Amino acid sequence: MSTAQDKSGKQPSENRKKMTARLMAVQAIYESGHNGEPLEQVLRDYLDNRSGMEIDRQKLETPDKELFLKISRGVSARREEIESILSGHMPSKNEDAPGKNVEPLLKSILLCGIGELLLHADIDPPLIINDYIEVTRAFYDKGEISLVNGVLDKVSGLLRS
Repeated sequence: MSTAQDKSGKQPSENRKKMTARLMAVQAIYESGHNGEPLEQVLRDYLDNRSGMEIDRQKLETPDKELFLKISRGVSARREEIESILSGHMPSKNEDAPGKNVEPLLKSILLCGIGELLLHADIDPPLIINDYIEVTRAFYDKGEISLVNGVLDKVSGLLRS
């Protein structure tokens, strides 16, 4: 892997650290919600025991700790607002309950993506959206990837207009 700078002037490894932070934030939000563990306990576990973890036999970069914590804590603190935004932008077969039938891991991806769009007005939305598409790609197929792209794109238009 080259150490040349990308268009933003950042080293590629810094971009991978941000991607890992986003992936770990999704997993932490999912785990905390699914297992009912306090978020701070899950965050400590991830930082103490899961840095450098492997997914699909590839070792992940050490995460950007600040970004990981900011996304995770931001989603937790603003969950009600983020859930409301999500439900207003989810396509649904049942118009009475948009977003209610979303699988928990996919919902965690969307919550973190929306949360980061809310929290990071200084980062271009396509950069955020692209990373959450890549996180989705690690777990799902084409339909879910399109869903994440569509929802986050709509939400970014709303938040950044």
